Amino acid sequence: MVRAGYNYNVTVSYTNSNGDKVSASYPTLALALAANATYNNNTIASGQADSNPQVFTVSYTPSSQTAILQTDATDPAGAQTVDTRNGVTAQAISFLKTDSDLARPGYSYQVLAPNNKSYDTLADALAADGVYDATANGTSTTDSEPQTFIVSYTAKSLTVNINYVYGAPKNGPVPSG
Repeated sequence: MVRAGYNYNVTVSYTNSNGDKVSASYPTLALALAANATYNNNTIASGQADSNPQVFTVSYTPSSQTAILQTDATDPAGAQTVDTRNGVTAQAISFLKTDSDLARPGYSYQVLAPNNKSYDTLADALAADGVYDATANGTSTTDSEPQTFIVSYTAKSLTVNINYVYGAPKNGPVPSG
């Protein structure tokens, strides 16, 4: 019955001997069976099918999940949480921030996805690992193991040409000494 990343509910329904429709919901199969341990008093001839069975219906609901987009200490703007999104098991992750929000002048960056692989862009990281996981969070709306995407920056190399100008003529060699 238990599926990772999902909660379930069991609904038992039948028509009682007075013709009334009865339905009740339970958070576990064990509780549903305990509350409905006897059959519903239908009189059925031997060899005949029960025309009024007790029906146990199991419904699954995905658990709440969280994804976090953070920069680390290499960010020239300082380490920060850039975006936090909430969703449910198996749903696509969609941050409000994009690669253009992560760009810093003079720096390149990489995104470490929850799958522990690095990508050149957030778009690539989400394409590879952009679905909420199946952490079993029960009925809590707080994810016990959020998926974190970490952005690390590296300064781009700079080339500087220096022209020395010393006295006249300006286009001649620089005197030694």
